[in-house]
Amino acid sequence: MGRWNSMAVDSYDGDWINNEMHGKGLYKWANGDLFYGDWVNNKRTGKVQVKWADGTLYDGDLVNDQLLGFGEYKSVNGEKYNGKWVFNERM
Repeated sequence: MGRWNSMAVDSYDGDWINNEMHGKGLYKWANGDLFYGDWVNNKRTGKVQVKWADGTLYDGDLVNDQLLGFGEYKSVNGEKYNGKWVFNERM
């Protein structure tokens, strides 16, 4: 486990292999967005949880930084979707 903080106040707390985010980790962007889940060679891949600064939530699958597979999406305006995603698009 390691921690990385940039000058822009983004931070990562999680696993590293060969100086790359790899394994489980929590990434926090300076704007308030949060990502928790699996990393493979610095890419978000696997089962993840994302919370954007505005309160929108996603809990599901991600492949190479793309919503791909199945996941649940809840926006702050009440919009909900639970189903299949292909390259960031709902199916």
